[in-house]
Amino acid sequence: MLAAGDRATAAATQATSNQLSIGFSAGLSVTAAVTTLRSTYPHIEVIMKRLEWFEQHDAVRDGVVDVCIGRLPIIGTEVNVTPLYNEPRVVLLQTGHRLADKESVSILDLADEPIARHEGSASWDAFWRVDPRPDGRPAPDGPFVTSIEEKLEYVANGDCISILPVSAAASYVRSGVKSVPIYDITLATVAATTRHDSRSLVLDVFIAALQLSSKPPSASQDPVKS
Repeated sequence: MLAAGDRATAAATQATSNQLSIGFSAGLSVTAAVTTLRSTYPHIEVIMKRLEWFEQHDAVRDGVVDVCIGRLPIIGTEVNVTPLYNEPRVVLLQTGHRLADKESVSILDLADEPIARHEGSASWDAFWRVDPRPDGRPAPDGPFVTSIEEKLEYVANGDCISILPVSAAASYVRSGVKSVPIYDITLATVAATTRHDSRSLVLDVFIAALQLSSKPPSASQDPVKS
C-alpha cells in the first residue's frame, strides 16, 4: 500500500502523461469509450487491467489505475464515483437444483441456501449476499471466494449458491451451473471510480465517453444456462 504522498505523486504523474490506465471488472466492456478517446487523442497509450471486486478501491486510490469501471458498493473518501447504469442480479445454481429451471426466483426462495462469502469489504459482502435478507434473517454462510471462477466451482459442486450481475453471468459459461434472475432485490450499479484529486483532459474525455456509451444489458440478454 502506497503512502498518501506517494499515491498523490503517482496519480499526478499518470494524469499528465500520454497514457491512461483503465481497470475493469468481469463482464464489463470499455471498447466504445476507448475508441472515442483515441479519436481525440490518437497517440494515447491505453493500459487495461482486470480487477477483482476487492481490488477496485485500492487500485484507484494507490494510482495503480487512473480509472476503474466496476460495480458498487465502493467505499472510500479518496475516490469519486460516477454511476453509469444499473443491471439485474442473478443467482448461480447447480444444475439439478430445485430452482434451476425457474424463469425467476425471489430472494426469499433462497433463504436457507448457503451463499458464497467475499474476501474484502464488509459492505460489498453484505450487498452481494443480500445479508440480512428482507425478513431480517442472516444469509447462511458458504465458503469464502476471491474470484468468479471460484464461485462457479463451488456452485457446480453443490457447496453453495452465489449472486452475480447479469453481465458477469453472461460472460462465464460453466458446465453444471445455471443462472436464474432474482426479481425482488436491488439492481447492481456499474460505475466509474477515479481519485478525487486526479484530473486531466484525457481522463475527462474518457469519463464523458463512458457516460455516453455505457448501457445496461439489453432485455434480450439471457443469463448463462448450461
